[in-house]
Amino acid sequence: MSGIRERGRLQFEVAGVFDPLVGALNGRSWLLIEGAKISKVGARPQPGVEVNRKYAQAYAVPGLIDCHVHLSFDPSVNNPVDALERSTAAEVADVVRRMARLALLAGVTTVRDLGDPHYLVSELRRELLRVPAPTIVSSGPPITTANGHCHFFGGAVTPSGDHLQRAVAERAKRGVDVVKVMINGGILTPGSNPGKMQFSRAALAEIASAAKSDGLPIAAHAYTSEGISAAIQMGASTIEHCSFVTHDEYLWDWEAIVSAAQSPCYISPTLVDRPGVRQDPSRLSWRKSMVQHLYHNGAKLVAGTDSGVLRGLGPDSLPWALLAMHDAGIPSLECIAAGTIRAAEACGLSGTKGLIAAGYDADLVLVEKDPARNLGTLVKPLAVVARGKLYDPEG
Repeated sequence: MSGIRERGRLQFEVAGVFDPLVGALNGRSWLLIEGAKISKVGARPQPGVEVNRKYAQAYAVPGLIDCHVHLSFDPSVNNPVDALERSTAAEVADVVRRMARLALLAGVTTVRDLGDPHYLVSELRRELLRVPAPTIVSSGPPITTANGHCHFFGGAVTPSGDHLQRAVAERAKRGVDVVKVMINGGILTPGSNPGKMQFSRAALAEIASAAKSDGLPIAAHAYTSEGISAAIQMGASTIEHCSFVTHDEYLWDWEAIVSAAQSPCYISPTLVDRPGVRQDPSRLSWRKSMVQHLYHNGAKLVAGTDSGVLRGLGPDSLPWALLAMHDAGIPSLECIAAGTIRAAEACGLSGTKGLIAAGYDADLVLVEKDPARNLGTLVKPLAVVARGKLYDPEG
């Protein structure tokens, strides 16, 4: 976006403000932003402060939150792993910067990066706060096994002795916000089996104990009933994928589906149906049905894209994740909550992100239509405000 306005005092008039807490659209409103925070949301303008009326017919939505991205993956290539391994650290850093900007300009004002090489994203976060980029929650390299899923990020450990405790301690020292654990194998990594467990339950208990001691939540990568059960048992904050499907095996397990849905874990199904992104139709249909079953059994669904793992699946894909959830039978209001207020909870950002209210971070998206009636309006935002800065495509 060409027009970037620095932080200061901004006041917007908008046609409505979407409140995901009550699932309703408030009427015509004036938003007062001071610095990086929202200071007032009211039915009348604040006297003495100039009003920006350019967006008077627009609707304000809390800044979107993607609970599962990989900013170090380039979605313009066919094989993101090969591209990553062939790149220098400087080249990967450039990819991270580009992907961060792409996310922000799509209205994604916060991302949770759940796998990067050697803490690169964590190290770039301070720099990215000064440029068009979302707020970043980072895990660093996922904890995995030798040659296990995503071992190329540098997080492989020997699941014995004190290696697991040391792995968690290293992440705490590096300042991560969450510990990512690969309970099952994965689809992206050659030679890895998403239907198999990578760690014993005893090993997972050691990781959980160490993470708890360091005050870190756990994001658990799990596909199968056994893996999902293990994630719940270890006290994971979020379960990533939770799809009950592997490479080519559909794993119907009603008891496990209900157990996952009724657990304290947030479920991040990483379901996206974006035009131009090639996916197996039967697999996609299965995953939508799983999301529907999880929702109807009480799951705390949050939105994530797993950006970068498929060609065309960039970090600007979150609106299509919300649309995919809606296509799976989830009401529009619930979809928006999954990408805003509930996503903030899952990322440990309650009270600062996910809501347009006084005292919250000034992160919001301005869209043409009422998103509760037309969820697709999120695909093309009119403007984005992130940490009090306005990004407008028209200047």
